[in-house]
Amino acid sequence: MTQLKNMHPQASLRGGVVLKTIALSFLGICFSLVSFAQHYVEGEFIGGQGMEILVGEHFGDNSRIIDTIKPDESGRFKYQVDSSAEKGLYRFYLNDRLWLDFILGFEDLRFQTVAAAPEHSLIIFEGEQNEALYDFHRMSDKKSEAKTVLQNFVADYPNQDKAMKAVRKQLKKIVKKEQNYLKKLEKNQPDAFVTDYLNFLYKQSLESYASGKREDKTHAFRNRDWNNPALLNSNAYAKGIIDFLMLYANPNAGQEQQAALFRMAIDSLFTFIPPTTKVYDYTALYLMEGFEQYEMESVIMYVVKNYSDNCSQTEAKLSNRIDFYRNFYNGAEIPDFVLSRQNNEEIHFYDLVEGITLLVFWATDCPHCAQMNLALKEMYPEFHRKGVKIVSVSLDEDMEDLSRYLKQSNLPWPVYADGEAWDSPIVETFHLYATPTMFLVNENYRLLGKPMNLNQLVFLVNQIQ
Repeated sequence: MTQLKNMHPQASLRGGVVLKTIALSFLGICFSLVSFAQHYVEGEFIGGQGMEILVGEHFGDNSRIIDTIKPDESGRFKYQVDSSAEKGLYRFYLNDRLWLDFILGFEDLRFQTVAAAPEHSLIIFEGEQNEALYDFHRMSDKKSEAKTVLQNFVADYPNQDKAMKAVRKQLKKIVKKEQNYLKKLEKNQPDAFVTDYLNFLYKQSLESYASGKREDKTHAFRNRDWNNPALLNSNAYAKGIIDFLMLYANPNAGQEQQAALFRMAIDSLFTFIPPTTKVYDYTALYLMEGFEQYEMESVIMYVVKNYSDNCSQTEAKLSNRIDFYRNFYNGAEIPDFVLSRQNNEEIHFYDLVEGITLLVFWATDCPHCAQMNLALKEMYPEFHRKGVKIVSVSLDEDMEDLSRYLKQSNLPWPVYADGEAWDSPIVETFHLYATPTMFLVNENYRLLGKPMNLNQLVFLVNQIQ
């Protein structure tokens, strides 16, 4: 994402800035756009005086905040879209519960809404693609509850009797209206982003919608466009991946059985996506990040072992994650590295390893790290009794902040830091990408496990003992 300087004092711009904000009256009588602007967003939030709107890039499930809009005293604003901005779906956050998604970069957009209920009260005066987007969602939302109930019935009801035929007929009737809308959209806006976006998420045959068979639904996913880089700046592929994995979810399965089902899903999913493409890389990274949240390392290792070779790995974030899992598997030798104390004393990690050693990477600005340290402090007497040593490495840059934290927390194990934060060579050595990260190591410097939480840590320690 191209980085630009703040061009207006009212714009509170954040990392990766590509959009510029200028507060004007809603109708704006005479506005001269600077040379780099292609399109604008002109909006009014009724009852939104004094509010602040956060603008997020809509990559996957997570929106990275890139800009801030501050409407004028009447709740109106005009927002310039930079020509270097990624075209796609963006999210305007009013708060953590209310937001609007808009397609930006293709057209001018002019709208009005009520701040307390932005989606339900939205009126779009200009912006053909955004109007089509919300027309479809409103039509779909009216029947969403009925459609969900009918789909669940088809999936769970075992008999092929008259009741099933009636349910499928009703389900097809509901879905047919959506599919007809998509056909009309393809005719009127064949090359539009909104057409690609809605088709990817919702276009499929009536038979696959009304089927309870996984094979039929899998076929519907296969017919989607899994090689459209334009859709990467949206939630399309993230939603598609999640919906596909859910075909293999079994609430009655144990953890190992569910992991096996997800491995089957991944094998099928990667047959849809051309290798060494941006979408393939995105999918691999999204799967690894997602299964980290569910603490299913066996599934992550399966992705790395079987599919990472087909990644282009042009994105450092993906390459780093792959290297992390490739190099740090159970039984791998942990590399030695130099640790620094605050008194500039240097010592090698290998010199500290005695029996079982827990190596922890963390930082003071990480909330989860603070919770982890507090819990580890409570566990420490028991760990110490079992002969488990803790070596803690802080990825902090401000040594004064670290000193204050250590005085307040009074951790009973040594803490090391070189003050280089994420520029530290240790980060590259261990391919670190998040904090906290834990390694459990034996006396021969071999990795016993990478616990993703404290429960896993306790389980590993008890297993070893």
